[in-house]
Amino acid sequence: MDKTELVQQVAHLFKISGYVVDISVEINYREIDVVATERHGLIRKTVLIECADYASAVGIDKLQGDVRKLEAARDHLGHQAIIMHVSEHGYSKNASGFAHDSKIPIYKLADLKSYLIDFSEYIASIKNDPQRGIIASEYQPTTIHVEGRPDQKTSALPFIKQWLSTDNKWLTILGDYGVGKLSLTALMEPAMCTPNGATLGGDSGVRTHRKVRCFPPHRQRGF
Repeated sequence: MDKTELVQQVAHLFKISGYVVDISVEINYREIDVVATERHGLIRKTVLIECADYASAVGIDKLQGDVRKLEAARDHLGHQAIIMHVSEHGYSKNASGFAHDSKIPIYKLADLKSYLIDFSEYIASIKNDPQRGIIASEYQPTTIHVEGRPDQKTSALPFIKQWLSTDNKWLTILGDYGVGKLSLTALMEPAMCTPNGATLGGDSGVRTHRKVRCFPPHRQRGF
């Protein structure tokens, strides 16, 4: 894997995790490989990332040089930013020690993938939800329509299944209290989990956001 491919893969991981992503961004006259900014939130964090495509573990000299560039970019931005380093084949013992002492997140590409898109615990929590059977047996079918088009309302379950077959990235379900929004998403979640533990929707997967407390700690963490 060359540097360009590594940068593109890292950018893709952050993009499907909900970040606004740019690559090869010039900050303070230096080019930063990946700049990822949170799409939502009152104070949106920016992650500045340098990538190393070395054929072996990244050494301390390379890491320190990249960190200096990242720190200069962070200081130049003057707002909340996090610096990070990603490599294809990991880091030497000294480089890892430096990162630990400096409190700088470093990731092997495979580990970053696991961190950002590993839904195994989330999927397990869905499949083992003790309320799953109750919801399935007591769910009352409801209708849904695109906002502003009440004359085109249709059954909610087919509507969502049809949406899953499209390239649309986001669906927000609105409705009055008690109409069944939570029950609808809870009912759909098991159907969106494939036998191998992945989720429908290709590489991007499908996440259903309900209440934070519904998620296991694995999905509540963040950078």
